[in-house]
Amino acid sequence: MTEPLFREEAVEHVRRAAGGGDVVRVAPRWTEIAVFSLGALFVAALIASVLIHVDRLRLMPAVAQAGSREVRAAAPAEAGLHVGSRATFALTESGEKVRVRVVAVGKPAQGAVPVLARADEATDGGAGVLEVKVGDRPLIAQLVPGQSSQR
Repeated sequence: MTEPLFREEAVEHVRRAAGGGDVVRVAPRWTEIAVFSLGALFVAALIASVLIHVDRLRLMPAVAQAGSREVRAAAPAEAGLHVGSRATFALTESGEKVRVRVVAVGKPAQGAVPVLARADEATDGGAGVLEVKVGDRPLIAQLVPGQSSQR
């Protein structure tokens, strides 16, 4: 005679449990706390992204001579630069940044306006960019794609 594939006790156990049980539906306490915390964090981040503003910069090619405080740039005619504007001159090669003040704005020629700025301190000289703040906008407008960058 051949032996059965399953023991008699195992077969009997499966027969008795035909109705089956159910999953225990008790959530641990930490899940409620975690869901509430994540919700509060999301709301706080949303409010902060509306209240926090980031600068909008316009970058213009510029150049400075070594040891000089003069920075010359070519700004687009619609840049709206005026004498007294503050900006930052960033050297391309070294990354050095120097605060500058616009001292002269020329007449538009071929869509560009010559700009002369004076640095607070002497620079190492070289090519770089003039970073001019042209406004600010809420952080959410920067983070969400499809928002107009012209606001």
